[in-house]
Amino acid sequence: MTGLKGLLLYTLIGIAATVIMQSSHATLVLIITALASQQITYDNALALAIGSNIGTTITQSVLGSTVSDWLPRIWSSTWLPDWWQLL
Repeated sequence: MTGLKGLLLYTLIGIAATVIMQSSHATLVLIITALASQQITYDNALALAIGSNIGTTITQSVLGSTVSDWLPRIWSSTWLPDWWQLL
């Protein structure tokens, strides 16, 4: 697929692949392999790489918001009592 629609499609594919695998490095290795074997064009590889970077941002945002929800509870329930016992 060529043109703007193709670039948007390949960007979405890069996002989906990175979110599913949770590794932009693995996605980029697949992109480079497909590019080296001439299965995709250079323009489509760039769109996939951009999608991979966006997918990493999405994954980190989801994990960051999840960690910010449960980390204070774990911190206060496990570490805080230990610090009070040392005093």
